[in-house]
Amino acid sequence: MKTFKLNYFFLALIIFTCLGFRPKEATTIDVEDKYYQVVLIWVKDPLKFREYGEKMRPIVQKYGGSTERMINPVTSIYSGSYGSSLSQPNILNIVYYHNKEAYENFNKDPEYQSLIPLRDEAIDIVGVGGKSIEGKLIKGEASKRLYMIEFSYFSDSDGSKYKLYKKNSLEFYNRNGVELERSIAPSEVFGNIIDLPNIVNISYIKSGDSSQLQKDSEHHSIQGAFRQAVSNTVWIEGKAALFNMK
Repeated sequence: MKTFKLNYFFLALIIFTCLGFRPKEATTIDVEDKYYQVVLIWVKDPLKFREYGEKMRPIVQKYGGSTERMINPVTSIYSGSYGSSLSQPNILNIVYYHNKEAYENFNKDPEYQSLIPLRDEAIDIVGVGGKSIEGKLIKGEASKRLYMIEFSYFSDSDGSKYKLYKKNSLEFYNRNGVELERSIAPSEVFGNIIDLPNIVNISYIKSGDSSQLQKDSEHHSIQGAFRQAVSNTVWIEGKAALFNMK
């Protein structure tokens, strides 16, 4: 994918602030009805991207969408069939709507539909949507954390290997300061770049440094268990937006 050399992160901050997305202070999640999306964005034309954002503002406001996290990717790791087909996105957003119906109504809005050609000229985009099943927001300076966003595809039909990996790695991640902020059970994917994963996790290292985790004596075995549990992975690490620190 061809991209321009520009600070897309701060361009996106401007655009999504204009759109009316606002992070809300919370210490725990509401999992009853909210519909979450994890969105990867590759910017093709920064000026058209900004125009798209400005025109989207009055439409988005009608449907109450909010941004939970905006991530500036610093590292991307892909495995399986995505190993050579993806480049690092310029922006990654975790957003939510009141429920899936609200998102569907937004998606069908004629004004939004009229902007799709402009969107397609401005960006390449892929997103995964679903219900939040686990996790919590913790107050703190999110910009100091190292975020890890994981799209995983199970290597077996029932995900039993992944469940075993998760159970056996819990103490390892706890002692290395890793927190799970959001776990999403995907129900749909939009964009034609990836297939629907089995699970999407948004975690972070509180210290913002992964060196302690990598030096842990169990790191190699935990990595091995993860590789056995999944067939494909999209793994992106990055820093949270400065304005979004709740």
